Amino acid sequence: MLATKEMPDASATDLFNVIITDAAFRDDTMRIAESVAAAGRAAHVYEFGWKSGIDGLGACHVLEVPFVFDRLAAAHTLTGPNAPQALADEVHRAWVDFAAHGDPGWERYTPGRRAVRIFYSPASAVQVDWRADELTALRNSRGSH
Repeated sequence: MLATKEMPDASATDLFNVIITDAAFRDDTMRIAESVAAAGRAAHVYEFGWKSGIDGLGACHVLEVPFVFDRLAAAHTLTGPNAPQALADEVHRAWVDFAAHGDPGWERYTPGRRAVRIFYSPASAVQVDWRADELTALRNSRGSH
């Protein structure tokens, strides 16, 4: 069994999936947030961490979309049968607030305090420097910092 500080019980498959996700999605997202924040503009970052009730999907790409639009009943083939309505209410509210007012309801991502909202059930939270060690390792492996 392999492990990291944030995922002490992760299997080799879990860690492989995290590395692929970081390389394909997370690194570029964080670079954009860093650039926007460094330019003095408001940046808000989130990660959708709730895992689908469909075996093998986990917290996959686009899983948050039924939560964003509060359409869980129409998305059970993606979410599974027991998607948490409270999480849909929270995610939907954040997106509406961001669209209407430019503020989703959590602190901005700044170069000095890299805040990321982790949407999860039963409780979401803001994390600072969320998985920073893994992102640094990925960037070092690519030869880019």
